[in-house]
Amino acid sequence: MNRLVCSAFFAFLFLGALVVNASGQAAPGEPVSAAAAAPQAAEEARGPQAGDRVKAEVILLRYRAAEIWLDNGDTLVPSGVELRVFDPEGFGKTLNVLSFGHPHIGTRPLLLGSYVTFVLPKNWEHGTVFLDDLKELAFVK
Repeated sequence: MNRLVCSAFFAFLFLGALVVNASGQAAPGEPVSAAAAAPQAAEEARGPQAGDRVKAEVILLRYRAAEIWLDNGDTLVPSGVELRVFDPEGFGKTLNVLSFGHPHIGTRPLLLGSYVTFVLPKNWEHGTVFLDDLKELAFVK
């Protein structure tokens, strides 16, 4: 009986090896397992990277959002804008943006509910960036 169980087990492993080739891809015509699809899903779930263009909504404006203490004893007090990234769809992270004076694009001020587009800066994952770091910042038409 033991020999029969071992033979069945090795036959199962052999057939499994035929279905999935050495690169981990399913053979043509075979269904893709959840484990084989996981790396691709993780790549898509990661969201946008630095240098990607995104769209966001202004969801919060704060006057005197932070205090930045300088070595000479002076203090800078920038205003803050919280942006909720909605494109790419499903990403949904927020980004805190600091600005000296009222935040604006050109001569138009950023208002609550405004929609903007910009290129994510390198340090966006820290959660707080300066308005000047948002390249190609523009209102969504």
